[in-house]
Amino acid sequence: MLKQFIQHSSIYTLATFVSRGASFVMLPILTHYLQPQDYGILDLITVLSGFVGLICGLELYQGLARYIPESKSFNEKQVLFSSVITYIIIAYITFSILANLLMPTVTKYIIPISNSLTFNLILLIFLSQAINTYITNLLRFELQQYKTLIVDVSPIIITLILNVIFIIHCKLELTGAIFAILLASLSGNIIGLYFVRDYLTLNIDITKIKKLIYFCFPLLISAVATVVLNFSDRIIIKTNLSLTELGLFGVGYRFANVVTILISGIAASIFPLIYGSMNNPDFRQQFSKLVNKTLPIIILIITVIITYGDEIIRLIVAKEYYSSIPVFRNIAIGLLFSQLYIFTPGLHINKRLTSILIINIASAAINLLLCYYLAKLYGINGVSIATMLSNMILFSLYFILSQQNYKFDYNYITIGFCMISLLLTNTLLGVYQLRTPYRIGYLVTIGICFFIIKHLNGSKSCKCAE
Repeated sequence: MLKQFIQHSSIYTLATFVSRGASFVMLPILTHYLQPQDYGILDLITVLSGFVGLICGLELYQGLARYIPESKSFNEKQVLFSSVITYIIIAYITFSILANLLMPTVTKYIIPISNSLTFNLILLIFLSQAINTYITNLLRFELQQYKTLIVDVSPIIITLILNVIFIIHCKLELTGAIFAILLASLSGNIIGLYFVRDYLTLNIDITKIKKLIYFCFPLLISAVATVVLNFSDRIIIKTNLSLTELGLFGVGYRFANVVTILISGIAASIFPLIYGSMNNPDFRQQFSKLVNKTLPIIILIITVIITYGDEIIRLIVAKEYYSSIPVFRNIAIGLLFSQLYIFTPGLHINKRLTSILIINIASAAINLLLCYYLAKLYGINGVSIATMLSNMILFSLYFILSQQNYKFDYNYITIGFCMISLLLTNTLLGVYQLRTPYRIGYLVTIGICFFIIKHLNGSKSCKCAE
């Protein structure tokens, strides 16, 4: 299991590394040629794309994750995937018609785009990105890692090239950035549809769509709560602060997304492995070993990243965006805790969908309250702290209930030390402006303590292997 996990996750991590790397390359372009309020609109488009994906998609990709591996024939997979894609296209077209009918209200209260053409280009972006999502998920469920890599990475590279053309040379500013996103996403559609062409058929089964909707509906409510948890910070900022501060927050969030380079590749590979291996007699032992070996290293790497992140941000962005530095550290930790549920899969294994729903709703409600309250006190810094705290609560609830449902043998001492070191680092950097020699000495001290604790503890992962 460990060997297969490393192979799959390394490929998905490479895709994330390339895409996020290209995003970092785009940051100097976007922050030097766009005003913070324009960057805020781009960030809002990202938020709305995820939310519209829930409304129209109903989390059907999770149904694909469940039923594609269980399909008894390739024809069954064809019908299942084609039915879902057909439903997605119809749902997005219906949504676009309604959005155009309500355009004055939408542009006034949600996204300040007055141009009708630009408004519809954004709607087309939503549809195109949704199609890419379902294509990449199908390829992932079928364990076609290299094709998934190509479909994931190609639009990002094309976006980078088009941003240079539209924003720098053509001086199109925000409109150019929107055009770049659209054309790149459409290119991903073309490549992806070519890869999955054998899965496409005109045989559409409405019964299967109903079956998927029935399966995914509890997950949909949970997913809506997750979106609120992840994006309510942006909603609060736009409502109570300004688009300029939303842009600053978005830049900090973009840098914090470096965490997803480490986590998303693992997340993309770990659940297919869990569903494929959970009936094996040694699954519990192997998964515990996997977590004990990988999680401490991930946390320590993120500790190093947030220690030097402020210096990297100053090198890349324009001075107008320096206020995003404190946001970066808090959001990076929040993103880590928001993804740690993949290492505590007990609720998913035992299909405790109600528990997952309650956890996500409670965490989303806490996040909304904290964001609203702390935004009034500390602005975007307060919002980032609220996001970090609510995600820590989310993980704590997941961990406790998952262990009650399906217990794994984790190395609590080593993992706990790494988490405490991460939180302590964030606190120190928020209070003191440490010079480089002190930062190096601090990180070296953490590293030495880590190896001592791991050695003295004897590593529980070794016991699992016996």
